[in-house]
Amino acid sequence: MAAFEDKILSSIQHINRRLAHLERKQTEEDRVTPMRPQNPIEHPLRTAEEFRQFDSTLLDAENRQQLANFLATLGGKDVVHFARNIFRALFDREISAQLNYSGQGKKVGLELSNIYSVIENVFADWDADRKHCKRDLVDAIRRCFKQDYDALRQRTRRATQVLDGTVAHKGNTTTDTTVMT
Repeated sequence: MAAFEDKILSSIQHINRRLAHLERKQTEEDRVTPMRPQNPIEHPLRTAEEFRQFDSTLLDAENRQQLANFLATLGGKDVVHFARNIFRALFDREISAQLNYSGQGKKVGLELSNIYSVIENVFADWDADRKHCKRDLVDAIRRCFKQDYDALRQRTRRATQVLDGTVAHKGNTTTDTTVMT
């Protein structure tokens, strides 16, 4: 019976710590604001230039907070879903041709950006129990970039094949009209 009581007590203490953490984070504005925060990005970022422009707006603390408030509403059941939800809110698939996590291969890097700094902070709040490490987040974000880049390449490959097939098909429609006598 003592083991059961210890487990219940431990669970209650965990819940109380989590509640205290959430109460500390809650500001007066959060208590009054009934609406869900809006995405500060008009549309998911498609190009490296759009990425740079938006990233520079995050030098302003109010813009950073607006993005953080929005991203905090997305959540996820695990790190992979958390990263995917944030990734989809911020980035269009097209950007994977110009942006990756570390900036390898002549691409722009997410890792040292203001955007990623906000993502890390939101992740730390989401994972208040510290069940995951930053490496889990990095791996999940890299996976998102890879999946989008692979899908983009596949779409480009299919489009090329369709064009090649159309050209070949048009070439086959001409017939030889010479008559042998």
